[in-house]
Amino acid sequence: MEYASTSPENQDLARVLDDQIGEVSAHAHAAMAQVAKASAQLDAIGGWSGGGIRSFPHWLTIKTGFDMHTGAELLRVGQAMGLLPKLAEAFEAGQLSFDKARQITTVATPATEEFLLEIARGASGAQLARISAMPSA
Repeated sequence: MEYASTSPENQDLARVLDDQIGEVSAHAHAAMAQVAKASAQLDAIGGWSGGGIRSFPHWLTIKTGFDMHTGAELLRVGQAMGLLPKLAEAFEAGQLSFDKARQITTVATPATEEFLLEIARGASGAQLARISAMPSA
């Protein structure tokens, strides 16, 4: 890849940083998949309840610092991962970001999972949000 706005002496550094960002991001995505999956499991066994905790997202906010909305979305995505194994596999492999997994799980079914996963792999997060918001035919 050519980095047109980067000076010639910084081309190699740009390539290294590009690779580093991609690799570390994949690890971060895979870690978020683990958080989502464990969230669904902990919620299923009620492991968060007690001591004045109102909900799993409330517990997650206290335990990890995620906000309530993100906690609810992590739980929802984790639950969907149990129904959408191909999406779960791609997310756990770091091939999908949490944002993309979140978008897909709002509309995917086992019948549409593979098709939506293919779209997600080629679309930006913003594009996928627009696609996911489209009404079904």
